[in-house]
This record gives sequence, structure tokens and C-alpha cells, in this order.
Amino acid sequence: MPTPMHANVSFNSLLARSRSIAVGLFWGGLMLLIIGLWVAKKHEELSGAWVLLFLFLALAGFGLAVWTYLKAGRLARSGDRDTAPLLKADKMIGGLLLVVGMLLLVVGLLFAIWYKLSAFGEAVGLGLFAVIAIGCSRTLLKGPASEDSHPFLDGLRSRQAALAMGFLVGGVAVFLSTLAWIVFKKPGLEWFPELGALLCLGLLAAACGVWLNLVTPQSLTLAKIRILVLVFGGVAGLIIALAAMLRAILWRDDIFLRGMGGWQGENSWHVWACAYAELIGLALMFGSLLLAKADIRSNAVLRRTLYGYNAVLTGLLLLAILVVGNIVFYTFFPYTFDWTRTRGFHTLSISTKNLLAGLKQPTTVYVLTTEQNPIYKDLRTLLTNCEAEAPDKLKIHYVNPDQDFTLYGELARRFPEILPGADAVLRREEAPGRGVLIVFGELPADATTKVPHGFIAERKLYEVKEAREVEQVKGTLIFRGEDEVMKELSFLTQGRQKRKLYFLQGNDELDINSPNPTNARPTPVLPLLQMGAGEFVDKLKKDNYEVTGLSFAKVLPKGAETTDLAMEIGPEKRKEVPVDAACVLILGPSEPLSKETLDALDRYMERGGQMFVCFDMVSDRDTVKKGLKNTGLEELLKKYGVQVTNELVMRVPQGREDPRTFAAVVPPDCKIGFARAFLDEPMVFNTARVVKPETAPGRYKADVILQTHPRQALLADADILALIDPLRYLFDLDQRRLLQNRLSREPLPVAVAVTDNGKPRMLVFGDAEFLSNHYLMLKDQSPLYYSFAVSGLEWMAERPAREGPRPKESNYYTLNTERFDLNRLVFLPVWLMALSIFALGAGVWIVRRK
Repeated sequence: MPTPMHANVSFNSLLARSRSIAVGLFWGGLMLLIIGLWVAKKHEELSGAWVLLFLFLALAGFGLAVWTYLKAGRLARSGDRDTAPLLKADKMIGGLLLVVGMLLLVVGLLFAIWYKLSAFGEAVGLGLFAVIAIGCSRTLLKGPASEDSHPFLDGLRSRQAALAMGFLVGGVAVFLSTLAWIVFKKPGLEWFPELGALLCLGLLAAACGVWLNLVTPQSLTLAKIRILVLVFGGVAGLIIALAAMLRAILWRDDIFLRGMGGWQGENSWHVWACAYAELIGLALMFGSLLLAKADIRSNAVLRRTLYGYNAVLTGLLLLAILVVGNIVFYTFFPYTFDWTRTRGFHTLSISTKNLLAGLKQPTTVYVLTTEQNPIYKDLRTLLTNCEAEAPDKLKIHYVNPDQDFTLYGELARRFPEILPGADAVLRREEAPGRGVLIVFGELPADATTKVPHGFIAERKLYEVKEAREVEQVKGTLIFRGEDEVMKELSFLTQGRQKRKLYFLQGNDELDINSPNPTNARPTPVLPLLQMGAGEFVDKLKKDNYEVTGLSFAKVLPKGAETTDLAMEIGPEKRKEVPVDAACVLILGPSEPLSKETLDALDRYMERGGQMFVCFDMVSDRDTVKKGLKNTGLEELLKKYGVQVTNELVMRVPQGREDPRTFAAVVPPDCKIGFARAFLDEPMVFNTARVVKPETAPGRYKADVILQTHPRQALLADADILALIDPLRYLFDLDQRRLLQNRLSREPLPVAVAVTDNGKPRMLVFGDAEFLSNHYLMLKDQSPLYYSFAVSGLEWMAERPAREGPRPKESNYYTLNTERFDLNRLVFLPVWLMALSIFALGAGVWIVRRK
């Protein structure tokens, strides 16, 4: 039997309400889960208890929704029409919602107190959820009204006079005060959304007040009140929603263009103010539609109005869902991507992320170029990703030299190097005054105070390769922005101090004065001198290293102008490594080092020096009799825990491939930081020795940083015949059925890093050719070779900021713009989409109004 208190409420109505409650609880749980994830992402300093609180409330909402839905379904199938269980369940849910609402209100208040405007979104969102939860709890605890009455609309009818006066006086007051503000204060167009919305809302309220005064109480039916609610709520909601959209457009830099940097910075409340204003407007429209829904079958005017509003509301709601969805997705994946075939993903390199994570001072980047520049989009994508990586330390400002005259002039006065010399402009070496300005540290108010800064001319940010019709090569523009910007930023973090590197010369090592792109060494009888390391040296200089050769010979040979002779120091007149040497690099000596050189290197290491040593397999011309050349460094390095063997790494080839060529990778358990950044990045080595840590304990500790790929069939052999003709040697082993037993069961080490009580001291490689001109000019592998070597130098300098693979170049084909039609390419598709949506909405409205 129905409960007497609610005799006019049918069982089916309560059942439908219970199912609606279940959907609402599920939606609330989902929203609380999203807020919890957002809070965990944005406020990482909060303890895990806060995240667990949101997770618990979300799971409770999901569980309660499932329970409510299943209970309603079970009662529907039972055939019992008693409403008491449904009313009891509603009261229980109402009590729980009251508790949750009060809790969310307290949590939102705490966020507002702790974080102020930086937590505007979270605080207001939790407040809105609290209000919704408390309002729903009040409705559920009060119980449902009878189906032949509507408390809200009946209350409006009974207070017609007061409602009319309130509408009229409030509307006129809002309109006149807003108009007075515009006339006397002249706020400007930046306040147009708010002022326009207030004027329209004032007129709307005044019009509703006049209408209510003209209608007699006897003729004010429930249907007319519904139309009033629909008109005022729907139009007011539409005005607020449109004003929020216009405000978002005016705040587009913080809301749409700056990404996570804008959503987490000092103006992060901008995005949430617009989002919640949009939500309130849509909620007003939606609530008005629900109140007017009862009479749509009996009132044609109400039906047409309702479905017209419904079309507008659906479009705005779809737009809001897309915007919010993009914001939530960008929260967890804050990087922009370029999906074009020729360029691939445009993400930050590991070295860039390391550098940004290590910033200690606030840094401001000024982009001095126009939006029409072909590299502007790439530059903006890059810097948006950088700002998302370090929102608290990095700020980006875009200055158009052709429009922002005041700011651009101020920057040019403070930093005169922005404007190039007249000779550079005449030679067209640089676009005048275009590029990227990096200011390291706070910008002082006094314009005469010097501040660390660097300027990258626009011409350095890209390279143009012209099209060649004969070779059918398309013209390309290569974007080098990430490497150049990070290089300058790294230089600023180091106080603009260059590390001095000395390359040992005079023992047939790779020649630092040779820029020629020679071919690979055809035979191990030839020294590495002919290959040259000029490309490696040029890259180091561009990375702000100072490079000099060092020779222990008595006289320098011709063409060695960049090489210094070791000076005799002290009363014993011993030649020493210069005291300003940050590191000594020895790249593949092909002749034995003199005792004088070895002793000087030993003394240099004893006083805290660092070495970067590369060995290779170099044989004597009378190979069979004399065998492999040893440099003397092999014995010296044993003191530092490194065993350089005479074993050649050989791979069992497929067909006629060179067995001396193999892939080297970083061990999965490697503990050296810079090397771990290159996991799963194989590098091709050729004629490499096995280099491994000494087993005997000592002061120095050597760790393997490169080893052969575990999936390759490899062996290590010290027989000199294996070096001279490896294919024949492997064939002979196979014929004698010895090959399988000689294969290594474990990866073979080919490079180690040496530390002294955790302090970096040395890097030793079993291959030197990978830093030669030939290998550094290979298109596929050269960036990886150089990145690994320079990351090792940064590791020894104990500067982890730029460890890891260097940024990749971004190439794209140039377009032929001679037949470019802006109307057909841009405006026509936009108009077609808008017209299609309008036509579809109009068709639905025409069909549903009947």
C-alpha cells in the first residue's frame, strides 16, 4: 500500500527518480575522481591522504549508484507497488549527500585559504559540488511533492507582485549602474563581455518585470509561469555562456595558447573563471528546460521554444565538453605533437627535460618575431612544451616587432645585441632584430642594471636546403630551435664559463685539424690519423667548449696551429698537462705513447684530472710477426680499475657483412646516470676492443656503460688473423666445429666509466672510429654518437643538466604558395561546417515542433 504521506506520488515516478539518482551519483563519483587526479597532478606537495579522500568519495559514489540502480530494478521486477522502500532509500542517500556536501565545502574552503587564486578552479569546483550535494540532500530528505503540484512554480505564482517588483527594480538598477560605469569610467573594450552581459541581463529582468505587472493574477496560469522561467532562465543562461566564451577569447593567451604553463601559473584562475561561468550559464538553461518540460505536449508555443533552446543548449554543451576534455587530457599529456609523416612527434629531448628540471632561477624567454614567420609555429610548439615542463621557472613572452613597439623598444635599449650591425643586415646574414632573447634571473626594474642574458639570432634557428630539380630533391627548411635555445640556456646556467678540453696529438690519433669527411678505415694497418676529428671538435665548440690540441713532441708539425706544446714546469723541467685542462681526450692513438707522456698523464690524474680515452684495433704493417700495436695506456689504466684487452669483438654475420661491425647498447642495470638516458639506443661500432672493469678491488670503480647487444651472436678473439680477415677466420672456426663453443654467452663490454668515491674521473671506450668525421657525418647515427660523447663530458663535469640524447632536427617540405587561396583553404570549410550544423539543428527543430 502506498504511504499516506505521499499518496499522490505514484510508484513509477519514485522508481524513475531512483534511477535518475543513480545516474547522478555515478556522474558525481566520476567528477570527484577527475578532481582528485587533477589535485594530485597540480599540487604534488599534498600528502597522499587528500588524494585517497577524493578516491574514497568517488568509489563511494560509484558503489551507491550501483546499489540504487539495482534496488530500483529489483523492486520493479517484484511486482510490489509499495513506495516505502524507495522513500527510505531516498532519505538515506539524502543524509549521506548532506555529509559529503559539508565535507566538500570544508575542503574547498581549505584550498582557497592555502593556495588562494592559484587554486581558484579547485576551490570553486568543490564549492559547486557541495552546493549541488546539499541541495539534492534537502530535496531527498523533504520527500517528493505530489504529481499534480509544483512547489517552485506555485511559489512564484503566489508571489507575483513581489517577483514583478524585484525583476523590474533589479533589472533597471543593474542596467543603469552598468551604463553609468561605462560613461564615467570608460573601462575599454577589454571589459566588453562582462559589461555587455550586465546590460543584457538588466534589460531581460526589467522586461520580465513589466510582463508580470501587465498580467492579472487570475490569468497567470502554471503554463505561463513555465514560459516565464523558460524565457528568463534560458536567455540569462545563454547570455552568461556567451559572455564566458568572449572572456575566454580575450584571455586566450592564458587559456588556449600557454597550455599547462598558463593553467598552473599566476593567472590559472582565468581558465576556471571562464569554465565555471560557462557551466553556470548552461546549468541555468538546462534547469529552465526541465521546469518547462511538463507542458510541451499541450502547449505548442512552449514546445517550439523548448526544442529551439534544446538545439542551442546541445551545441554549447558539446563545445564545453570538447574544451574541458582537451584541458583534462593536456593535464596528463602536456606536450604538443606534430603528426606529419616527415617530422614525426615533436617532443622534448631527454637532455632538454633534464636542463629545464635543473633550473634554479626564474628565466624569461622573449620570442621576437612575427606570426607569419615560417618557423613561428615550431618555435611556439617548442617553447609551450618547455613552459609545461618547468611552469614555475620558465616564462615565455611573444613580442611582435612590427606591432609591440613599446616593449620591443625597451628590450632593444636594455639588450643592444638584439639589433645586428649594418654590415650583417646588408649581407643578409640576419633578419634585423629577430630571434630569441633569454633573460636568466629576475629582470631588475632599473634598466641600467646588467642581468645575465643571451640572444639567438633568427638565422641560427633554422637552415634552408634549396631544392635541386636535377636530383629531384625538394626544398626543405630544417628547424634547429630546440638545440640552439637549450644550448644558450645551458651556457647561461654555467655562468657563461667554457670548459677547456685538450686533445692529445702527435701519436697518430684522430686529427682535430682535419675536417675532411673521409671514408671508413679500409684496413686496421692504417692509423686513425687519416680519419680526422674536425667534425667532433666543431660540434664541441658550438656547445660552448674551448678546444685545444696538446702535444708532448719537441716541435709541432705543419698545419697544427690549434695545438699547444706541453710546457716544462718546476725545477725538474717535466712536461705537464696544463693546469686549466678540464679534461684530456685521447682518441685512438695508433702509435705507442712516450714514457714522458704517460707519466704526465698519470700525474695529471693524480691531482684530480679527468680523461676521455678511446682505443681501437691498430695493427703493424708486418701484422703476422708483430701483431697488434699497444699504446702503453693499457698498463696505465689498470691503476684506475680498467682492463683494456687485445680481444676483437666479432659478430657472426649474415652473408658477406663485415663481422667487425656490431651494435652496442647500454646495459639495463647500468648505474651511470648519463648512460641510462641512452637505454634502447643502439650504436654501431667497428673494430672495437673488449674493455672491462678490473676484478681486483681498489680505490677506483669501473662500471660498464656500453656492451654488445644480447641478441647478437658474438665472440671475442685476440688472434691477429681475426682482425686481418675475419670472414675467413670465422669460416675456419666453423669448419673445425669450434665456432659455437667460442660464442660468448654474455654480452661483451666495450666501454666503462670510472669513478673515485662517486666522483666521475674517466671514460674509456674500446672504439675510436665512432667519433671520426666519417661516422659523425652519417645521417642516421651521427646525432647519437655525438650525444653520447658530449653527455659523458657533461657527466664528468658533474653537470647533469644536458645529459641524454640531443634534440633531433625537424624537417618539412616547403609549399608552393603561388596559387594559395585563403578563402578556399580556410574560410570555405569553416562556413560549410557552420552551415551544416545550423541546417541540422533547424531540421530537428522543425520536426520536433509538430
